[in-house]
Amino acid sequence: LLLLVHAEVSTARLLHPLITALVSGLVEDNQHASAAERMRLRVVVHAGEILADAHGHTGDDLNHAFRLLNAEVTRAVLASSPVATLVLVVSEVVYQGVVRHAHAGIDPDGWQPVHIHEKETVARAWVHLPGLADQPDLPAVLVAPEVGLASPPIPRELPRPTADRKSTRLNS
Repeated sequence: LLLLVHAEVSTARLLHPLITALVSGLVEDNQHASAAERMRLRVVVHAGEILADAHGHTGDDLNHAFRLLNAEVTRAVLASSPVATLVLVVSEVVYQGVVRHAHAGIDPDGWQPVHIHEKETVARAWVHLPGLADQPDLPAVLVAPEVGLASPPIPRELPRPTADRKSTRLNS
């Protein structure tokens, strides 16, 4: 299921109460289902720009959401916790803009960073297993390293030529 939500809808509302209600309904439904019929879901929330085209929708942000959903890490987190009915993955953008600010019903302490490597996407994302009182520790191989500066700062001006550096001239 692909759910595209208008930009006027708060991303925080997607995490709570929408996901919270989804988990509650899924838990209740699974109680009345046989083991073979129980559902376990992977859910991703990302925010960004998309475009409508002749085939539906497209855009880098939509691709990013699909990469988070299909990543082996996402599958592994759900597989590593058989009691969980759902793994919720949010992009770094959603974590930094919503989760870490502890919007109503969202506890940032229940989220763990993971390293996503899917096709051309290498990114940090955050996972949560809603409905569990305690979040399980993830295997070390899944946990994202601390994020530091991506590269040295860009100098404000170019370095001055040194005396031993020869000047190069382009001739046309």
